[in-house]
Amino acid sequence: MILETENIMIYIRVIDMNNYTDEGISSTVEQILSHNGSTPVLHIRNSTWCKTYISNATFSENGLTQGWTIFLLSEEITSTNGLQEEFQFEISLATPEGMLRQYSSLIDLRNGPSWLWHLGENVTGVDIDMTGAEIVTRRVPCVPDILLMFILNSSQGMYVALTYGLFYNASTHWRNMTDSVNNSRVIDVAVTNHHIIILTANSEILVSETGPYTSTVKFVSASLPAGQGSFNFNSSKLMHTPVCVTTHSHTLPEQYDIVVSVIGNIGAQGSYLLYTEAPYTAWHIVTLTNETTLLISALHDVEQQSVVVLIHQATGLYSVSVYTAPVWTAGVGYSNLTEKLFGDYVFPSDSVVTSLSLSTYTHLLIGYGR
Repeated sequence: MILETENIMIYIRVIDMNNYTDEGISSTVEQILSHNGSTPVLHIRNSTWCKTYISNATFSENGLTQGWTIFLLSEEITSTNGLQEEFQFEISLATPEGMLRQYSSLIDLRNGPSWLWHLGENVTGVDIDMTGAEIVTRRVPCVPDILLMFILNSSQGMYVALTYGLFYNASTHWRNMTDSVNNSRVIDVAVTNHHIIILTANSEILVSETGPYTSTVKFVSASLPAGQGSFNFNSSKLMHTPVCVTTHSHTLPEQYDIVVSVIGNIGAQGSYLLYTEAPYTAWHIVTLTNETTLLISALHDVEQQSVVVLIHQATGLYSVSVYTAPVWTAGVGYSNLTEKLFGDYVFPSDSVVTSLSLSTYTHLLIGYGR
């Protein structure tokens, strides 16, 4: 469901697929109504708010009862912590055959990522020459039902398709972002709760400005560390471990919403990281002391205040190391990664590991590869 500025009327039907007619639906509804007067119950929740609604009305079509209605007041649905986060809802209904349950999500575009609809220029009837182009998909971290599909480096430029359903014509919005990246070749894209970060082949990191937006989202060039010469981002990637819910230790998650750029084989020091946090306009170098092997991935765990790195060793093996997170000091920058929290995990010799993903709440770490 999508909540914008209007209230929502939810229509609930129970359909017997063996009798999918108005009469059949009406018969099913009447049977349920006669079963202890059962009516649907709607429960909506996110990490900080919940409410239960009970249907007390039915609706009819052509004189036949077709189901129930539940009316939602938009001002009742709110996130008290100010986080951009989608709501989960469950509709349950007791029937003579047992309990029926339906699960889905509610996206509140009033407090959610409506800024995405201001990316670039709106285009219709898209016909993109995909020769040499790359397709990258990203989800809005705390509203995963909104999906972005970026078309990078096509002969016509950069495009993004946005949907909160499926990539059907009716539910997909196309935007032309070519001017946003100054016609540069794009290496990687990261989507945070309120920003898009773009890594380009022109040794530049572009960051979307903070809203509110009434026209096209503007991108600014981020500040990179001085004295390093021109950064070569061609083999780099952006790693983002989102923070979506309040925890006992962090009440303002965006302060800890870290994005890491992994820089491979740069200079005599080997690989290193560029670190940033919201609003992502200033980036700082973090190095691994005495490490000259190739960094593949790096993930910041805000709950454990650690950094998990995937390394391709000089021996050809892949390994995972966990370091104490770098500490920021004004006028100095971030400290280097020196203190390991655990012993390294080394993958079997026949493994090729290409990336990591991390849940900051279960601390489940997944390696991808073959």
